[in-house]
Amino acid sequence: MPARALLVLVPLLLACPGQRLDALKERELAEARAAFDAHLVAIHRRDVEGYLAGYLNAPDFVYIGPGGVTRGFRGFALARRAAPGFPDSLEAGDPELAWLAPGVVYLAYPYAARQGDAAGHGWSERVFVKTADGWRIAVTGVIPTTP
Repeated sequence: MPARALLVLVPLLLACPGQRLDALKERELAEARAAFDAHLVAIHRRDVEGYLAGYLNAPDFVYIGPGGVTRGFRGFALARRAAPGFPDSLEAGDPELAWLAPGVVYLAYPYAARQGDAAGHGWSERVFVKTADGWRIAVTGVIPTTP
């Protein structure tokens, strides 16, 4: 959603009665959680296309990983298709969700993953945005707590 649209939409929603805003917030938190759960299913199934379908297919997509910040879905998708690198096991803890604005939800969850002999854990973050095609991850990042 363009920043200009948020500047118009947020004040309008804040002027709405609290109950409608609360209902929107709860509905969007539930929808973003469902999108997150579907994304985890794709990871466990090693379904590259299902996994990629959870991301925002746009130049504005941002991935923050060990190599730094990468912008744009196309390069991210090409790299994942070439070498999916799904973990042998992934345990995702209970996510923390925060409604930021209409159509924007932040989610962070603790994870533990193993691939071969390598194991790691930490936190993974997502910013979900609501699109015409459903909720998509617009920003994703990993904060490892083990080397």
